[in-house]
Amino acid sequence: MKYKTNKIAKFIFRLDFASEIEELKSNMPNNIAEKIKISFPIFNQRNLTETSVTVKENELSKEDKQIIEWSYTDKEEKNKIIISSRYIIFDSILYMSFDDVNQKFTEVIEEILKLNNVQICRTGIRYVNIFKPSEFNIKNNLDWKELFKSELFKYEIFGDLQYSIAQTIDTIDIYKGNYMIKLKTGFKNNQYPIVKDLYDFVIDCDGYSMSVITNISELKETIEDIHSNIETVFESCIKEKMREKLNG
Repeated sequence: MKYKTNKIAKFIFRLDFASEIEELKSNMPNNIAEKIKISFPIFNQRNLTETSVTVKENELSKEDKQIIEWSYTDKEEKNKIIISSRYIIFDSILYMSFDDVNQKFTEVIEEILKLNNVQICRTGIRYVNIFKPSEFNIKNNLDWKELFKSELFKYEIFGDLQYSIAQTIDTIDIYKGNYMIKLKTGFKNNQYPIVKDLYDFVIDCDGYSMSVITNISELKETIEDIHSNIETVFESCIKEKMREKLNG
């Protein structure tokens, strides 16, 4: 997805830890905080309550647990890093390039991996691309077929009923070795169930690995592999005319 422009409305990096990190339960180590504040100077802290439910001998029991979540946001308040003892998230609504977010994210993770007994059990990357009709001179929903592969438009089998469709989101799960990509494509309707003349077209690629990672080199390799697979899936959805527009 290396184009001059992009239609990425949401980008998320997420890492989940195999077990809680003791050093992150009650405070944020100074070396990690200082590293984050270089690019994300706005700080906020939240106390959250997580409820776990267990069933034993036909009896239901609930347990509440308090966790602290630290949030660091950039000056434009478009990108932020969220850290707890259980996970770390990079959340972006102003995506510039993969190299940029990858560098900022892995710099922080490298410091966290220096803590005791840190194991990453899930590594995830998600791109939500939203293409708006007004930005591509789309006059009716069939015009999208000039920009995206025709296989993504199965709704035509309904004949005249296709003009009464309020929303269409198809999901495909792709397994490749240790990686999985969940692809969602179609018309997203923010006013559902109201039927509209034109819809935004969405390509939502959510890729992740469940491999256990304990060092930065393994993490970087996993991130590159997930990102490469997501790029392949995205490119399989679009036509050359869309590539020209994204590079225009």
